[in-house]
Formats: sequence, C-alpha cells, structure tokens
Amino acid sequence: MDATHCPSCAGAVPFPRPKACIYCGTALPGAAERPGLTAPDQAREERFESLAHHPAVSEILAGAAPCAAGEFVGLGFGVIFGLVFAAVAGFIYMRAGRMDVPGFFTLIPGIFVIVGLAIAGYSLFRVASFASAPLEKRAARVVDERIQVSGGGKNSSASTAYYVLLELRDGSRREYRTSSSVAGHAARDDVGIAFIKGGVLLDFRRVEV
Repeated sequence: MDATHCPSCAGAVPFPRPKACIYCGTALPGAAERPGLTAPDQAREERFESLAHHPAVSEILAGAAPCAAGEFVGLGFGVIFGLVFAAVAGFIYMRAGRMDVPGFFTLIPGIFVIVGLAIAGYSLFRVASFASAPLEKRAARVVDERIQVSGGGKNSSASTAYYVLLELRDGSRREYRTSSSVAGHAARDDVGIAFIKGGVLLDFRRVEV
C-alpha cells in the first residue's frame, strides 16, 4: 500500500498527515515518534515526512525546471569583460610600439592583455562548469538568509549578493548563492523543494506543511 492510503483499510490519508487512520484507527507508518531523536530532530522529521507525502510535491517535481538564463548572463559578462579588456590593452600595446615608446611602457599593456585573456578564460571555464552541472531537486527547509553588499564609492556602484541557508532532512546545512527574486519569496522556516545547479539556488518552491 502506498503512503497516501492506510495499510489496513486502504482509506485515503488526509493532509496534514495524522498519526492514525481516521477510518479504522490504525497507526500510520512514518507518523509515530522515532526513539532516540531530540525534540528539534523529531519536529524536523515530522515536517519532512509531511512534505514527502504532500500532493503538491509530485506536481513540483514533474513541472518545468527553473530558468538559469540569469546565471549564464552573469557568468558570460566575465567572458566579455575579459575579452574587451584584452582588446583595449592590445590596442594600446600596438600604438605604443608604433610610437617608439620605451620598452618598459610597452610591457605594461602587454601584461594587461594577458590578464584580460586570463579573466576571459576563467569565466569561460565557469560557464562550462555551470552548464554541465546537474540540476538537483531536494526537499529542504530555509534556515536563514543574508545579503552581502560590496563595492560602492564615488566612481562605482555597489553590488549585492543574496544567500540562503538550507537544511536537508538529515540535518545537514549549506549556504547557496541565489537571486534577489528567490531570496524575496523564500522566508525563514519555509519548507519546500529547492532547485540547485552548480552550487546556485535557482528556485525554491514552498509547500504548506
């Protein structure tokens, strides 16, 4: 008998999942307390157990995967920046050579060319790594969120990075970088399905449990 029906009378198990069948009173598997668990662990286990049997989960898992275009755009910007940086430095290098500038001064733009190509190469490697990373769909709970602001001055604008700390059913926790939109609708203590790719939280779809 599947987890959505009573193993004794085959009656449908409602949600939230009770500890006993509402028709015959038989204890339902997975609902009883497990010995050796602390109160917080037991509470986590019960929430994840309810999540596993929630009818919305199968719809979420079978639905369309979240779009990763924004992440590709961000990584691709590094490739473009590196190539443009190298091209400008190369132009300066050639102009300096034609103007008989002392060798020391032509060496500097030559180094910048190498730096620009290195930035482009590393960014391209990150794009390829992200593209080849599998899309993980994991049941998780939102533990915390944080925002990291860097840069910002007279001649530059500040950049903001968003992070979400997730907890899995086994109690393990890990922080993932995410977008402002995902961070905006994933609230602390929410439980649902996390879509993770290449260490980035692409989406978090909350389930009421």
